[in-house]
Amino acid sequence: MHIKQISSYPELHFERNHDGYDLQQEFNFLRAEIFTRKLLSQGLISRDEFQLIMQENRRTFPTFLSSIL
Repeated sequence: MHIKQISSYPELHFERNHDGYDLQQEFNFLRAEIFTRKLLSQGLISRDEFQLIMQENRRTFPTFLSSIL
């Protein structure tokens, strides 16, 4: 087995310009997702309805997380 030592790491840059509004949107989106998943698990909505509701949640609560989902 050959082991290669890495002497430097590439720089990682993350944008951290989140204000209170952005954090509130993240929270609202996650809360809506949890609630929608409960409806699905209790059989109150179908899988197709779940997908439609989550699509609307991503539009209603535009967040960093919803943009990558």
